[in-house]
Amino acid sequence: MRIIDTHCHLNFKVFRDTYRETIERALAKDMGLIIIGAAKDTSERAVMIAHEYTNDPVYVAVGQHPSHVGDEPFDGDWLTSLAQDNKVVGIGETGIDLYRPEEIASHELQKEFLTGQENQIKSLYKNLQHSYWNASISGKKEDYAKYEIHQKEMAKFFNNSENFKKIKEFI
Repeated sequence: MRIIDTHCHLNFKVFRDTYRETIERALAKDMGLIIIGAAKDTSERAVMIAHEYTNDPVYVAVGQHPSHVGDEPFDGDWLTSLAQDNKVVGIGETGIDLYRPEEIASHELQKEFLTGQENQIKSLYKNLQHSYWNASISGKKEDYAKYEIHQKEMAKFFNNSENFKKIKEFI
């Protein structure tokens, strides 16, 4: 059975000189990795690192940690675009974090970010349903191929709009 570290930050500055060594050790032990982005720069760096290991189980989740919501505005187009990369398997960091005093102070802004991400998911879900309808009606290979692309896009978010509604009710 393969072990996968589902939350590592080898894209952070502290690993700038050692991430390759760490990844090589993990791969030698038949271990996969999912490198987590906590902001735009670390998400983009995670994708760059994963592409150094094209044929290996080194993947990425892109997003923005709730503690960074005051540092940069939510950019849904950026998130959607980066999430299309074949090494991206999820969205994260994301959510609501009220652990530190500065996070409690940014609670409203965190809700705005979460709502922005929910809207991105709704858009993907709509595209998924539309492409499925087209493929079912036409029976064409190219329409089924579009549907498969939308399935992959949706799966990357690991949640559907119903799950985000539940989160919103909680907050």
